[in-house]
Amino acid sequence: MFICNFKLFLKLTTSVRLHDAHAGHTHAGSRKNESSENQLIHSTFSAAAGHTLGAMNHKHTFMKKGIYFLVLWALLCSQTIISTDEYFHSFSGTKFKKQIGNFLNVGTRKYDDLGKDISVGYNLNQDITITHYVYPSNGENLNAHFENYKNSILSNKAKAKLLSASNITTNNISGKYAKFEYFEDYFGKHQLVFSYLYIYELKGWFIMLRITTIIENSSKTVDEINNYLKLMPWPTIQCK
Repeated sequence: MFICNFKLFLKLTTSVRLHDAHAGHTHAGSRKNESSENQLIHSTFSAAAGHTLGAMNHKHTFMKKGIYFLVLWALLCSQTIISTDEYFHSFSGTKFKKQIGNFLNVGTRKYDDLGKDISVGYNLNQDITITHYVYPSNGENLNAHFENYKNSILSNKAKAKLLSASNITTNNISGKYAKFEYFEDYFGKHQLVFSYLYIYELKGWFIMLRITTIIENSSKTVDEINNYLKLMPWPTIQCK
């Protein structure tokens, strides 16, 4: 039970962290504000699990160190693929173009040795950032998976508010959607942002979009996101 829950914790933590890397500064492993692994660990736990570690007392020091090690290991195992060209995810058959609508590919990352679990970042200048994930569902229920991510964002983002949540259909594919607002560092400025979460399940794959934009561009965001959704690539191969 502990292993299963911890694997989920790592997935939630790493996903929040890596989307923030796309949205906040740079993508594909060139994080200018993180010059050491200690900063990486500290930032991760501050954003996603600091409240949990803060509740531990001194007699749990050994457990703390173990968790720090495991999270560091998980982050270091998320290997960066330095590429901003077209990327074909051979396991799922998903083809990520260099440009989708007005969004430019800013790099691809994989999170396992085989490369089944990946994400591709797309940015529209400094206005809108998208992290597009494809990873095996492993038989997990879409609704439960969505609720875990939604609750993680609400728990770990500063002054996070859920603005809306609903079922959606995109290109005849059913999914789940939520919209949030919270404060975070976005391209070097601490400010209020809109954040969107989309999760779909297709052919045994979860497809997740994490999208962030500044409040001032909220009207423009709707049109740009809808255009991305219209053009976005989908898995064509059953997950094995």
